[in-house]
Amino acid sequence: MIFPGSNGLDDAIIRYIRREKGLIIGQRTAEDLKIDLASAVRSPSLMRTKVTLRGRVLPIGGLREKTMAALRAGLRTVILPAENEKDLDEIDPT
Repeated sequence: MIFPGSNGLDDAIIRYIRREKGLIIGQRTAEDLKIDLASAVRSPSLMRTKVTLRGRVLPIGGLREKTMAALRAGLRTVILPAENEKDLDEIDPT
């Protein structure tokens, strides 16, 4: 999807955030992300730059696999979309 008045990188950011994070972001947020990421790449001291995302939280798929990967990575807390509450029985409690 190409948005009017945008460039390809903004559109790629919007598609990536939608696909990988299940969030819908607008053109302005994509532009802000592009600027923040470019700033972080140019200056190692900015690698701790705060990035804020706004948008709708959508349900995710592969809940069991994602929570098991988080556990293997050492994470003990996972935040899930409210719409995934029905899928909590998929998660292995151990």
